[in-house]
Amino acid sequence: MLLKNKKICNLCGSISFRLYKRVKSLYSDDWYDLIRCRVCGLVCVSNEISHKDLIDQYRDNENTVFYFKEKEETDKIIFCYLIKEVLQYLKFEPGMRLLDIGCGIGTFLKTAKSKGFHVTGLEPNVQSVTYAKETYGLNIIQGHLQEATFTPESFDLITIIQTLEHVPDPLGALKRSNKILKKKGMIFIEVPNLSNIYCLSNRFLNTRDRSHTFDPTAHLYYFTSMTLKKIVQSAGFSPISIYSGFNQSMLQIFFNRRALSNIFLKNILFVPYRILCRLSNFLKIGMSIRIIAIKE
Repeated sequence: MLLKNKKICNLCGSISFRLYKRVKSLYSDDWYDLIRCRVCGLVCVSNEISHKDLIDQYRDNENTVFYFKEKEETDKIIFCYLIKEVLQYLKFEPGMRLLDIGCGIGTFLKTAKSKGFHVTGLEPNVQSVTYAKETYGLNIIQGHLQEATFTPESFDLITIIQTLEHVPDPLGALKRSNKILKKKGMIFIEVPNLSNIYCLSNRFLNTRDRSHTFDPTAHLYYFTSMTLKKIVQSAGFSPISIYSGFNQSMLQIFFNRRALSNIFLKNILFVPYRILCRLSNFLKIGMSIRIIAIKE
């Protein structure tokens, strides 16, 4: 079905869309249309959300702190792997300035700080900011990127982890990030993968979306490896690494949840799991897409 409406593609500026999928809200009986740009392939929610409604939605949500605390221990493991991945490409020096956009209660910032980064966070939710400051003593600014007044070229590394899909203007957010990043600075982005195995099964076989990627009241944009790469390049970055396979930290999380410490068993499972991760990356069916890029 060809759709023409007032919505403009955030990536290429086209006004020509096809219906991608109708999805039900995770929190109500409302249905939403996901539409796909016929030119560049970017998928988004057709229903517009006002800037004020978006700010109110994230600023005052009292469940946000509980949500992040529930998964804090798992996040710590994942974030250690993410930092390790970034450091493979970043010529790190102690005191490098890091900005985490959409930092929640600061779990990633705490991890990065322990590795020697000078960290700053940006988070719209008031309760999360208060918790992070009082619990971890972190430097976190309450608000959205378009409202923040950062000095141009003031950060060495910017991280946007599971946040870009929530933003009404992702290209604008990336261009703003480019301005406050130092020359040859690095950006790390992670978003849900529209091509993950559950989404594909849900779309073509009508099975349950166990990944909860289709969340139209919160996820305004849906990326594949191709569209994420395109939008990063359009914002003035040069990608140096893209990964869309299974999460390499999941094996460690599996052992931790079951209180298993058998090194022999870990070593036995490690090799086939690494092979599975590489295969899933080749097929681009992992739960998330991670991209590392350099400011041009």
